[in-house]
Amino acid sequence: MNPLVAFPVVTFCLGCWQVVRLKQKEELITQLTNSFKNEPKDIDLKNLKKNEMVKVKGEFQQGDTEFHLGPRNFPQPPTGSVFSNQIGFGYFLISPFTLVNGERILVNRGWIHNSHKNEIAKRSLKNMFIPENEPSKNQWYSLDSEMISSLANTLPVVVEITSDEEIKSNPKNSILPIPKPPTIDLPNNHLSYAITWFGMCLFSSAMLFTRGGKRKFNKVY
Repeated sequence: MNPLVAFPVVTFCLGCWQVVRLKQKEELITQLTNSFKNEPKDIDLKNLKKNEMVKVKGEFQQGDTEFHLGPRNFPQPPTGSVFSNQIGFGYFLISPFTLVNGERILVNRGWIHNSHKNEIAKRSLKNMFIPENEPSKNQWYSLDSEMISSLANTLPVVVEITSDEEIKSNPKNSILPIPKPPTIDLPNNHLSYAITWFGMCLFSSAMLFTRGGKRKFNKVY
């Protein structure tokens, strides 16, 4: 196929694909937004749904290995804060949690500043650009629930603690994990991508039409 013909076709298809991805992302964001509005239910490990609000009863066990997910910037509260991401980086603290029925799961307890990474452990009861996890160093760049649960002897279930309380002190000074706010943190750039692809399709189509419209004529005397 002539490249001049193929380019508009390919870019048009890519634009349509981004429109489909946009719809899927909007549906996911709506689902997550609605889940935050629902009252949390007691966790049901046999009928667990992704991104649903749950309540758990049990305890963190002294001596359990804790896992540090990061580095990550401080999660901003939904209402804004006087503190910015300039406070530096930290880690999300993932801890094994024993339910009242004896089952063990993983809990994301919140964000802790890098300077307290080791201190909190003493006090406590994957994208293509993310480096590989290093389990031997307890360094986790991405949340591999299967691997972490096998090391912690828990089910591959991760419950995330959230809180909408306003942060009134510098998070950098907190020695306790700061829960994430119940907000949607999903990038949604599909509309701009779709516009870009359709724009390229329109431009290349115009170029094709302009070139195709040119004809060479011999002079007739």
